[in-house]
Parts: sequence; structure tokens; C-alpha cells
Amino acid sequence: MLTTELASWPNVCTKPMFGFTAMYRAGKIFAALPKTRALVSGNALMFKLLKPTPAVRRKLESHPRIAPTDFAQSKWFAMEVLEDKDLRDALRWLERAYEEAR
Repeated sequence: MLTTELASWPNVCTKPMFGFTAMYRAGKIFAALPKTRALVSGNALMFKLLKPTPAVRRKLESHPRIAPTDFAQSKWFAMEVLEDKDLRDALRWLERAYEEAR
């Protein structure tokens, strides 16, 4: 469902990537959604934030569903989506990543 939603956003294309669906905006990757493989869990998506401000970083660190990843140095963050209500937060983080991928 998230893949379909993100693919409908302007200038977004999808590509398979090591068991994930990579989401690109104008050629820049901003998210990876699990397809046949997972890094944190089968319900975790990943998004890329290039320049999180200190306030955004605090939100990331305090969010109960966002886990640190081995990719944190490259600005990747993982979020588990366990319930329908998590989708709203996931879409907000994905939208932020999308906006940064200009």
C-alpha cells in the first residue's frame, strides 16, 4: 500500500534493490520499502534524511517505532509499521525524506 502511495507522488519512480523497493525522486533515492527482505523487521521501512536538524534528530531518537540502523552514518533510518495508526507517522517521515530528495 505504501509503495503504491509513494509511486503516485510527482517525479517518483521505483526500482528493485536487494529485496526492497527503492523509491527515487528525480533520480535521488529517499526510501526503501521491504519486498522480500528486511533489515530490522519485515514491517520496517527505511528513509533517508540528508540534513536532520537537532530538533528532527531528537524526534527520531524519541520515536518508539524508529530504530537506529547500521546505515545511520549515511543518513538512513528505519521505522517499524506495526499498526494502521503507524502509517500516518510513516507517511510524514517519508514525505520529509521525499522533500529532501530534490
